Amino acid sequence: MFMNKYIVFLISCLFSTTSFSQQLKVEYYENKIIKDLNGLKQLPPSVQKDFEPNRFAYTLIYMDGYSMYENVDFSTLTDAEEETVEEILDFGDGEQVTFIGTSISDPKRYKIFEKKFFKDYLNRKVYAELFTNEAKQVVDVFFEWNWEITNEEKEINGYLCKKAISNLNGYHFEAWYTEEIPVSIGPEKFDGLPGLILYVKTGAIEIVAKSIKSIDSSITIKQPVFAGKTHTFDQIYQRNDLKSIQFKPTIERNRNSNTIKRTTIIR
Repeated sequence: MFMNKYIVFLISCLFSTTSFSQQLKVEYYENKIIKDLNGLKQLPPSVQKDFEPNRFAYTLIYMDGYSMYENVDFSTLTDAEEETVEEILDFGDGEQVTFIGTSISDPKRYKIFEKKFFKDYLNRKVYAELFTNEAKQVVDVFFEWNWEITNEEKEINGYLCKKAISNLNGYHFEAWYTEEIPVSIGPEKFDGLPGLILYVKTGAIEIVAKSIKSIDSSITIKQPVFAGKTHTFDQIYQRNDLKSIQFKPTIERNRNSNTIKRTTIIR
């Protein structure tokens, strides 16, 4: 009896060690879920591109119980040329004017898509850098997802995946993971399943694995060192962060200077 227990314990330790000793590089796309298509069509074409599928790429690096998930360089997405814009503006009082002007791409708008998640799986700690209205630093523990694994299966990137769902804090999350890569990791804040997560869907985004590679050479994943104020995820993630994207256009007319200012708030 003692020997049987010892063998089971040994097998368990070997599995755990094997899982943590893997070195992986996974590339993902993060796609915004757009329900307000009419609002999207009101934006300049250069801005509409930012909501096309597979435009914003992120990389997950994992080694020996530590991972880093961060965006690639978005500077290449900026359009250098000015864009001619023509549209009819409705002032809401029965008056309409035809606006013809130029739209210049602002690289700062990509800040809201930038993020970095360092995870310490051994101590279940997360260190994140996020950009909402401003850059914010997060130090917190892992989420308690309480995943429910379903019987649904499908193939993603050549791997057989299973579907899991979670209703954390009243929101619905869907994740697809593969047991063929038995590491309990995933993109961004997602983890806690018996295999690599290759797909995630929330109310606002979907995260799709583009490629999975095993890394042969030694890599170093450094824990971020934060200076200044840090936050928890509860402080960062307000309720409207998980809603679908909405577009709120406003038009202001200054009759004294005969100028028109059109602003679209994306949230």
